[in-house]
Amino acid sequence: MLELRALQRYKAGIEGLDELVLRYAEIILAKFLRIRTDTYKSFHARKIRKLFRREDAYHIKEVMMPLLDDETERAFFYNMFYDTFTSYCYFEDKYDEKTFDSCDKFLSEGLYGLVNDRVNVTVMPGDIVIDAGSWIGDFAAYASVKGATTYAFEPTDSTFAILQETAQLNGNIIPVKKGLSDESANIPLFESTKGSTSFNSFMSKTEGQDFSASYKVETVRLDDFVRENNLPRIDFIKADIEGFERRMLAGAQETLARFAPKLALCTYHLPDDPQVMAELIMQANPKYHIVQKRKKLFASVPQE
Repeated sequence: MLELRALQRYKAGIEGLDELVLRYAEIILAKFLRIRTDTYKSFHARKIRKLFRREDAYHIKEVMMPLLDDETERAFFYNMFYDTFTSYCYFEDKYDEKTFDSCDKFLSEGLYGLVNDRVNVTVMPGDIVIDAGSWIGDFAAYASVKGATTYAFEPTDSTFAILQETAQLNGNIIPVKKGLSDESANIPLFESTKGSTSFNSFMSKTEGQDFSASYKVETVRLDDFVRENNLPRIDFIKADIEGFERRMLAGAQETLARFAPKLALCTYHLPDDPQVMAELIMQANPKYHIVQKRKKLFASVPQE
């Protein structure tokens, strides 16, 4: 799969011939000599980093991101960067179905926007956005330059500190050190044994991850948060919260019914995510149109 993604990135003009040759050299070494390296990923992350890194911050067109430690930087520029910024940086910020499907061939999870004859899910100027699982605030920063106000929910200690820096560099980002769930409580957050700031979860077992430690963090129902903060509406919800998306939707039934926000939700953490999440959305508001992609669900209510 990784070699196919490398080829698709090369065809799209996002990666160069040097990266493509390096990736296929790694495949040959692994297949015939049993030698496995991570050189391709490291080389690519360093190369793209040079495009954006300055002395004060990363400058991704109008987006500003704080400088990161080596591990977080590598995770960002090899994986998360593309899901958030591929269309913004390389495809004129387009989210039509053709662009989405082309990008989906080489992205890890897929874009956070989609426009077709069923749904219209993009961040617009003036939107009030909920970023559930904000991590270091990359999507929140993108929404900021689009003219939206974002409530960025991130309960992890280390990444919340980075999120706060991102908020200082970009306008209209409100960091919230809480998780979104179907209850207001203090629950364990499990940290990855791999030491990456990318993988923390409210679930003690997540596919491909091992968790060694946990600490209590606060969760809140989105319906309660909207009410307590007197928010006039919610226009867009993005969620990548490691299998807790369904719990977030269960705690947002009033919000979905009243405001019909556009939805861009990850659906790959649990096997029945696509079905369960679609049912929760339609239960709250039967007017929604839903489109399921490889790893994401998009939903919106047609404008009358």
